[in-house]
Amino acid sequence: MGNLQHCCPCLQDEVKILRRIGEGAFGEVSLATCAIFGSVAVKWLKVSLSTMVHAFLLYTATELKRAMFYP
Repeated sequence: MGNLQHCCPCLQDEVKILRRIGEGAFGEVSLATCAIFGSVAVKWLKVSLSTMVHAFLLYTATELKRAMFYP
């Protein structure tokens, strides 16, 4: 697995990876726990230009949702 990039307010040392739950074109998804949110999914992206674009869009969507629900 790689390093966690912050798309949420959890710090890397607060996230405990439990198990891998899937894999797709852009990378893997793991089940994890975080004190703030409880059970969460962590997406591990494969490194390529298309995944960098995907990561940017995912981050942007996450920030927009956070702004909508947490003013």
